[in-house]
Amino acid sequence: MEAGEGTGVIRDVLTEFWFQFFQSLAIGAASKVPVIRHNYQKREWKAIGRLLLYGYKKEGIFPLPLSQAFIFNCILGEENVYDEMLLNSFRTYISEDEKETMNYCLENRENLPDNSD
Repeated sequence: MEAGEGTGVIRDVLTEFWFQFFQSLAIGAASKVPVIRHNYQKREWKAIGRLLLYGYKKEGIFPLPLSQAFIFNCILGEENVYDEMLLNSFRTYISEDEKETMNYCLENRENLPDNSD
């Protein structure tokens, strides 16, 4: 095969696209969610969705850093994102320091001061 032909090129392009996407259009620590931006409207997000579907169906490539809760919400709807999945996805979204603090608070919530006044 000549250079620049075959599925390797398409896979390289998709890999580079998702790398750039996560650098500029998504936020999060271990798992990422897309960021709403003024210069990305419905047309641009539909194009990204088409690339996601194409990469998965044709090349077997799926961007693993996407948040599990985000993926479930997009595919199955918000009502199918259960609380435990949402909490676990949030844990991978925040930094390690924030996760330690959150876990401590959840484990010790009965010992925390009540500030409901």
